[in-house]
Amino acid sequence: MGFGVDVGEGEWITLPDDMDMTFEADVDSTWRFFTDHPLLRHPPSKPEGARGACGKDETPAIARAFVRCHDHVTRDSLRSTVERIQSPLGAFESSEVPGISLGEYVQRFYKYSNCSLSCFAIAHVYLKRIAERHFISRGNVHRLVLASLVGALKFVDDSFYKQSFYAQIGGISTEELNALEREFLGVMEYRLFVGPDTFSDALMELELCLEVEAKSEGSFESERQVIFV
Repeated sequence: MGFGVDVGEGEWITLPDDMDMTFEADVDSTWRFFTDHPLLRHPPSKPEGARGACGKDETPAIARAFVRCHDHVTRDSLRSTVERIQSPLGAFESSEVPGISLGEYVQRFYKYSNCSLSCFAIAHVYLKRIAERHFISRGNVHRLVLASLVGALKFVDDSFYKQSFYAQIGGISTEELNALEREFLGVMEYRLFVGPDTFSDALMELELCLEVEAKSEGSFESERQVIFV
């Protein structure tokens, strides 16, 4: 008869009895690969739970790659002529471009939130889904990043802090973060599930962003030695 497996987004598949062990082994090996992935390793000088102040070398590679990808997207969106749905992102729009850079903002979130590194890959997927239909700009990227990272950690991490704590990290009120979350879920159309294939693709895209960063700084080989050894 076999059994049903929830593969996400409301879809179920039925596997025959003789495939049970094979399927389990394949899933286990896939997630073991993610666990051992270099981008999902915390910097040795700053183990999880003892982060303190973060310089570039102490900020995880995946967080730097995340910033590189989405800082680049905001620059490109200013020149893009691609038609997107003109649905307002009013809750995310700021009257002024924040004085803190996106890199410093993400670094601050990592320093205080104690989120898993997987959250950056998940948030990367979320922002890509939003960018398919909306303009991400200098005026909204900080709040979109905050909502994406908070949504990701609530979706994948085993424990998390009170809403007021994440609001304080993000420099906004708890009420405003609540509003951002509601808007975020609507913009995402509640598509928060990220499967292994999509997660793997996100890691590869973030690796490429990190390579671009290293090349631009003339340190490509040394960066690869640090991240991929």
